[in-house]
Amino acid sequence: MFVGNNGWAGPRGKRDAARILSDLHALSADYVAGYVIGKGRSAAGAKRLHEMISKSARRAG
Repeated sequence: MFVGNNGWAGPRGKRDAARILSDLHALSADYVAGYVIGKGRSAAGAKRLHEMISKSARRAG
């Protein structure tokens, strides 16, 4: 789940996150964001990731 600086902001970070998150669709956005914060990632990066997951879930559901 962690690549480079992992703020999941740049094109590659967003692309990689979207690919990985499609495999983790059963996990909630809150769970994943909390996990990455627990692993030492920034709050801004976790928030961005949470938004990506929520957006993806809305599209799927």
